[in-house]
Amino acid sequence: NPVNLYAATKQAFRAMLKYYIEVFGFRVINLELFDTYGPNDQRGKLFALLDNLRKGGDTIGMSPGAQRLDPIYIDDVTEAFIIALERLESGSVSDEETYSVGSGRSIQLRELVKIYEDETGVTLNIEWGGRPYRTREVMQPWSRGVALPGWSPRTSLREGIRRILQADV
Repeated sequence: NPVNLYAATKQAFRAMLKYYIEVFGFRVINLELFDTYGPNDQRGKLFALLDNLRKGGDTIGMSPGAQRLDPIYIDDVTEAFIIALERLESGSVSDEETYSVGSGRSIQLRELVKIYEDETGVTLNIEWGGRPYRTREVMQPWSRGVALPGWSPRTSLREGIRRILQADV
């Protein structure tokens, strides 16, 4: 079951895509991305929030922080798209293939924030438990997907955070 409307639209798109595969013979590789992050990300996701807290010194209420995330650095995601394209161009895909693109190393939100604080040298003003978990909060990332052949993540969480900080100078 989709956890939110965005997830439901992705699920609906997969059904439409199946139509095009069956009727028009499309060849498709579906990449299921986990928590992507990188420099200059303006989407209002976790790392942008942490960066704003670091710069502004504000206090924010967060969930208790036990949910696990699987952050994957944008350069690794880009490499996965390139490998998927090469796989499509090779002609080895007959209809649809689906692969997971994640680090494979889930981490609790609290642990991730601690690593961020270690790398930046700044203690963030977070009130853990200051807000409840979201309705249908995903506490553990889905991990049963198949890895994209020929691809593996190369950027550690610490290295990804350092790259974000370097780009911010």
